[in-house]
Amino acid sequence: MFVVACAVAPLARVSAAAAESKTPWKVEGELEEACSCRPACPCWFKSLPSRMTCDGAQIIFISKGRYGKTPLDGLAVGQFVQSPEHQSMFESFGKWNFDYVYIDEKANEEQRTALKELALHFFPLAAKSREYRYVSITRKIEGDEHASTIGQYGMFSGHLIEGGYGGAPKVTNPPLADPTHK
Repeated sequence: MFVVACAVAPLARVSAAAAESKTPWKVEGELEEACSCRPACPCWFKSLPSRMTCDGAQIIFISKGRYGKTPLDGLAVGQFVQSPEHQSMFESFGKWNFDYVYIDEKANEEQRTALKELALHFFPLAAKSREYRYVSITRKIEGDEHASTIGQYGMFSGHLIEGGYGGAPKVTNPPLADPTHK
């Protein structure tokens, strides 16, 4: 179970990797993520996890999207990963203990195939193998409180935090900002 922090970031992306697959896609939505470490995530700052392993979860809630001609509005795709003991996510990339991708069970077969393809863009393979699971993915928002559930496998919750001077929090140029996407 992940109950530490919740980050929400707007997501709008057309991938360069899509050009390689020849299937055009565009997704708009929100990313919610959490990890087992104490905030702020030490991995982003070239530090070891604050616990023995770094257990991370992320879910992309698609408000509007398509993969080729396949509509993806209202669907979600998520991932749970875990680093080896005493290694950050980034230094152990490709050697993680597990890499599970969760596809929204509401998706039809065509949408499931599309979400699996998009998962390769959103979540590069982090372990020697990957397992896909089709589950209910939900999110409940009450004010600043967010609670996300991925089937019976896990849930995380948190709230939006305020930054200094009454504005939104801002982290500028962390050393490992988004290393999986150049």
